[in-house]
Amino acid sequence: MQKITSELDFLQSEYGMNYCFQSFKKTADGLFWGPCDAYSYYNEFGCFTIYHIVQRGELDFYFAQEFSANQFELLQREINLESGCKDIWSNMPRKFFGQRKIFFETLAKAIRAQIQKKGSFYGIRVLN
Repeated sequence: MQKITSELDFLQSEYGMNYCFQSFKKTADGLFWGPCDAYSYYNEFGCFTIYHIVQRGELDFYFAQEFSANQFELLQREINLESGCKDIWSNMPRKFFGQRKIFFETLAKAIRAQIQKKGSFYGIRVLN
């Protein structure tokens, strides 16, 4: 999922966030065997994780108080992406299946807009 890192690179370059990729052998609930990939952007104020269940093609988004190598700790609270910048998400085509490029471009726009407006995104404060 190279698109994730290319669209969200600004979190590292502009806001000094850390990035970590991890792969797990099964889902956190243990019901599905992986791989399950986690793309985490984090700082001292929290961790934003994109959780990809590879064989299903599913993407979920999580907030955690801090970064962890423990899958259960990493996936503390699921995030509704549309809760931040509803106007940006409402303008995105509803049928974007197979168009991850559009999705990640929209995610990057929503994160940027939240940071500019509140100095944080999905509950994670960032420093300039």
